[in-house]
Amino acid sequence: MNGAAPGLLVVGDVVTDVVARHGEPLAPHTDTAARIAVTPGGAGANVACWAARCGARVRLLGRVGADSADWHRAALLAAGVEPALRVDPELPTAVVVALVDAAAERTLVTDSGAAFRLGPEDWDDALLDGPWDGSRADHGAWDGSRVDDDRAHDGPLRAGPPALAPLRGPARPPEGRARIGHVHLSGYLFFSAPGRELAAAVREAALARGVPVSVDPASAGFLRRLGIEAFLDAVRGTDLLLPNAAEAALLSGRDEPRDAAAALSSRLGGTVVVTLGAAGALAAERGTVTARVAAPDAAAVDTTGAGDAFTGGLLAARLAGADLPGALAAGCRAGAEAVTVVGGRPPGRRADATGLHHGAPSRSGTPGPGKAAPERRGGEPTGTRL
Repeated sequence: MNGAAPGLLVVGDVVTDVVARHGEPLAPHTDTAARIAVTPGGAGANVACWAARCGARVRLLGRVGADSADWHRAALLAAGVEPALRVDPELPTAVVVALVDAAAERTLVTDSGAAFRLGPEDWDDALLDGPWDGSRADHGAWDGSRVDDDRAHDGPLRAGPPALAPLRGPARPPEGRARIGHVHLSGYLFFSAPGRELAAAVREAALARGVPVSVDPASAGFLRRLGIEAFLDAVRGTDLLLPNAAEAALLSGRDEPRDAAAALSSRLGGTVVVTLGAAGALAAERGTVTARVAAPDAAAVDTTGAGDAFTGGLLAARLAGADLPGALAAGCRAGAEAVTVVGGRPPGRRADATGLHHGAPSRSGTPGPGKAAPERRGGEPTGTRL
């Protein structure tokens, strides 16, 4: 990590992923054998962890339930991310059940939980300016006071990941004065009223400091539900938009990714990066496609989080000084790595700590057929849905 490089602030969702890999088609009215793993996830949290793996200094603002707050906080620290977790007094942490078939394609079942309550009351300008000090995150510093205060509650609890094996030796993010050089907003913020208010507040604070902002649209289904024009109005002026090909087509009305990227960059006034699955990614600026990069081959085990890994790799590279083609290539490498492991987070120390693996393979388990890259299959993002 370059200690002098500016840091990344991610604002978004933290989720408990339940990944069920089944080699045979689901059988109605009876059992289907599967390998099941419970892992930390969430599109925002995944981006943060992949950016940290790729060398960035990262801070994450998210909202979780008391049922698994300690587990998620420890997992983020172990990944090198400084967590600013707000604990909801009533709702549990969001949960996504991912059913992954033999071709690594996924079907998702979602409980949004506390994630959709992340709102403007959770924001503090100190997230952009406060000191880097992971050891203070749980002890009343810029993000700790709310965490501790909110944990006293009368709301329902449910059994969850805190019962899993604890993380060993969490890596503390580096200390020192924060210098946030980029803010990334998970698109899921825009699909709830509190989230949209928070996104507006964060963008205003970032603009006042001259800090660029990126947005991942996150979900074609939620985009349709919210409304295309409403979303485009909310993200107008964003420095970097990161849709997949299906989302770009939906937002622009253009089926060809090059045309979609060009149209969106012209309309929104910033850079648009479109991920193309196994074909890599392309970027457009001011109405013109300016870069395209191929993706490395990868044998897919689970495509969960590949788009988040792409985003984390790209943002880390940009913060380190890479040009746009170089950042696209870094994102493609991270996305290709992501599909070779179960769950949405980077491999490594997390593999010792995700805990409850019911018959799950090792992180280097048998890969599914075919090649994969930083893609979001089936027209949907590979990041966790809410």
